[in-house]
Order: sequence, then structure tokens, then C-alpha cells
Amino acid sequence: MGNITLNGSTSGQITLAPTAVAGSNIITLPAATGTLLTTAGGQTISGTTTATNLTVTGTATLPSSTSLTTPTLATPNIISGLTLTGAAGTSGQVLTSAGSGSAPTWSTPSAGAMTLISTITTTGTQTSVSWTGLSGYDNYIIITKNLASYTGAGWLQLQFGNSGSYITSGYSGWPNGANSGYTGSASINLSASFSEGNQNAGGNGFFTITNMTAYPKIIGMYGVHAAGVYVSQGWVNSATANQIQLFYASSAGGTQLTLIGQASLYGISS
Repeated sequence: MGNITLNGSTSGQITLAPTAVAGSNIITLPAATGTLLTTAGGQTISGTTTATNLTVTGTATLPSSTSLTTPTLATPNIISGLTLTGAAGTSGQVLTSAGSGSAPTWSTPSAGAMTLISTITTTGTQTSVSWTGLSGYDNYIIITKNLASYTGAGWLQLQFGNSGSYITSGYSGWPNGANSGYTGSASINLSASFSEGNQNAGGNGFFTITNMTAYPKIIGMYGVHAAGVYVSQGWVNSATANQIQLFYASSAGGTQLTLIGQASLYGISS
């Protein structure tokens, strides 16, 4: 027997045609009413269908109620919500493996010990580098790169602030490793007098800020091209602070000079 032809009840016909060399193969038809899928596509299957070792080439759209057991997805393009074991997760969560044989779960990634708040680059037009509205951390690190005064000799200085304004009195410190310090200053002095109108010859520094929520303090090192390394520390008699500014001035809290260079602020988890 070659082909089997089935006539439609009103018109047309369907022919079942094996290949020329058919071999000895068996096709088992299900004992149920339904629709056979063909390579022509366009068929719709409803209800519950179980497929083992199913390979899909191209694009397959699965309804939201689809349940997959141990699937292998080569290059998935997920364009809607992904639900795993009944959970969709929340914004910012990531998938975490539970090991072989177990479904992955949604989890919230832990914050790193050192998180970049922002990096500010100046080109000779700004008079300060500042960060406001700080929250979530009690300790910070400032890293400067080629930071220098652009319009005259001055000292690198720092002021803390709170609620939109900066504190301009009550600072104390020991500048540049000195054995004696100062009190009642308008700012904290972080370097000796220095001026370089060249971004490649500015100062590179590393400063640690602690206790932003209770009498903030700073200590650090600041290296200046062809002028040496300066170690300084300072603090202010203020209960709390949520903003910081760095600037160059020729006197404590004096007129700010324009800056050139870069400064980055990091929040420290501890």
C-alpha cells in the first residue's frame, strides 16, 4: 500500500504519503479527539499537553500558565514577567541557583562593602566639588585624581554640611602631620599651599570620613606633584552631616578658587 487518501465530508481530501523508503516505523495515534500538528504551522493546542525531549527551533511563545520541568533554554528572549515556583520576585532581585535538581530562587543581592556614590570631574569652571543629600552610610571614602587649584595658590579644604547649608565654624584638626593643631576654624585643611593649572600635575588623595551621623571626622593623605605628600585630619563639633564639599582657598573658609581634576565619593558599609 502506498498513499492513504481521506476525503472531506463536503469537499477536498487529505493524503497520507510515506517516504519512498519508509523503513519499518510505527506511528501511534492517541486514543483521544484532537488536532495533529504539522510543519505548516498555525495550529493551536489547548488543554494540557505533555511533551518529552521537545526541541523548538525558532520562536516559541508560551502562555503565562505554562509549566516547564528542567528546561534547557539556549538563547531565551523573555519579554514579560518570569515566574519561578509561583514567585515573580521583586524589582532588583536576581536568580540564585539552589544546586542541581532544585529550582532557582529570587534573592536580593547584598550590597558591596564599597559603593560608588558619584564621580565629579571639573575643568576649571567649578569652585567646589560637593555631594549633598547623603544617606544610608555613616562612613565614606573620597579619592581625588589630579585635583588642583586652577586660578591661584591655595589649600585643599573640606566642609561638612546639613540640610542645604555648610558648616563654617567649629572645625578642629592637625594639618600635614603637625604636632599641634587648630580649633574654631571655618574649614578643615587637607594640604599645604599649592597651585597647578594642569590637570596632569594635580593632587591625588585618599581620605576616610567617619561618624557622619555624630561629629564627623576625616583623615587622609594628599600627594601633590613635585611638592610632597601631606597627611592631615580634622573634625567638626556638629551632631550630624549629610553633605560634603571640597574646595581650594587661600585661607580657611576663604574665597573658593576654581578647580581642575576629579574626585569620587564612596559609601562604606560596616
